[in-house]
Amino acid sequence: MPAAPLAAGQRIACAVERLAYGGRGVARVDGMAVFLDHALPGQKVEAVIERLKPRHAEARVERVLAPSADEVAPFCPHFSVCGGCDFQDLAYEAQLAAKKSFVAEALARVGNLADAPVLDTLASPRAQGFRNKMEFAFSGRGEELHLGLHPRGEGKAVFDVAECRLMDGEVGAWLAAAREAARELSRSHGLAAFDPSKNAGFWRFLVLRRNLAGEVMAVVVTSPHAEGLAAVRALADALGSACPGLVSVVHGTRRARSQVAQSEQTAVAWGRARFSETCGGVDYEFSPEAFFQTNTLAAERLFAQVASFAALTGAETLFDCCCGIGAMALALAPSAKQVVGFEVSREAVGDAGANAKRLGCRNCRFIPGDLAKTLLAPGLPRPDVVVTDPPRAGLDQAVTTRLIDLAPDRIVAVSCDPATLARDLSRLSLAYRVQAVQPVDLFPHSHHVETVALLVRR
Repeated sequence: MPAAPLAAGQRIACAVERLAYGGRGVARVDGMAVFLDHALPGQKVEAVIERLKPRHAEARVERVLAPSADEVAPFCPHFSVCGGCDFQDLAYEAQLAAKKSFVAEALARVGNLADAPVLDTLASPRAQGFRNKMEFAFSGRGEELHLGLHPRGEGKAVFDVAECRLMDGEVGAWLAAAREAARELSRSHGLAAFDPSKNAGFWRFLVLRRNLAGEVMAVVVTSPHAEGLAAVRALADALGSACPGLVSVVHGTRRARSQVAQSEQTAVAWGRARFSETCGGVDYEFSPEAFFQTNTLAAERLFAQVASFAALTGAETLFDCCCGIGAMALALAPSAKQVVGFEVSREAVGDAGANAKRLGCRNCRFIPGDLAKTLLAPGLPRPDVVVTDPPRAGLDQAVTTRLIDLAPDRIVAVSCDPATLARDLSRLSLAYRVQAVQPVDLFPHSHHVETVALLVRR
């Protein structure tokens, strides 16, 4: 007699088989896939069905009936509530294996590339203290003003972070100093945190950057206010007392209602106007809100993998698409005849050009603008090797079509999203063979994974 179909509210006991991309556990009950929030492979759990879909169910774990062999104690006191990490309680080796499976599954499911050879995930050199950038949010007012991270599954609430071991240094003490300064200014000057539901308030984000040398830059993002710069300088004084490595505080203002830690205008409140980092022996300088890989030591492994796949001999023309501040282009420039970087952000192109000049890289040039258009610019040389490193949304189809027309011998595709990478590789597979796929863990304890794929012209 066939089993009765699952129903919302039904209590089930199930064995967790694997992790899905996004961090949820997956079990099978009566032939249906059940996605479980915060469940580890190898656990047996009791859960309650919350939602039914045509091809799967979603359930809330009530209790763990049997632990996983790969289960470990989390190192952070906030792990049970914080939305910053998916699985601190999963052994790191098991995290690496899961990330390899995320990439392989996306290639097969989205790209129809089940035969693509996926290598074992390269580990981050550090599993704690690895982040060079953290974004913390403000909420509330007065004594109830909070500065920290969002609870798991909640995008609006903020809880006070007492410590965060993802970034090296006394992060908890820095946040405590900034939080108390913001509370005092809220009490004395009425400067509450921004509330997007009311489109009102002042404090929005505190973004901390820390390089390998121990230097710290703080970007304080607020709504515009007549006393804004003075308030940020007061917070900077408090932060500087708690953080000896502080070298810069930048005031960023944002009018848009959307809660994104990206300023529309910036002004230096104290210290340096630019930040710096050394990665793979190359010294980079960049604007306060410029993109730089958030795990410097793992980025060195990423860049080394890109260099290995590019296999430059010194005779090649290299295109670096979505080059940002020129990090990858400048790392590869000594091994290439010439490098052309393409980037939509004019500020990033300015940083890339300044870095090239300071480093004496005379074989590099950088072109600002939309990639689909700049790749059509007249007078471009034919590339022998192309490196792509787009945002999470991946490459536009017009770009993949243009790359096929340009016909480089090799394409080295870097991506932070397995699904969009799989889609892009599928489009490129009309003219290219996927020779190797290398996951790299830049984001320990999260489901995110960076991937480098080598494509060779057929």
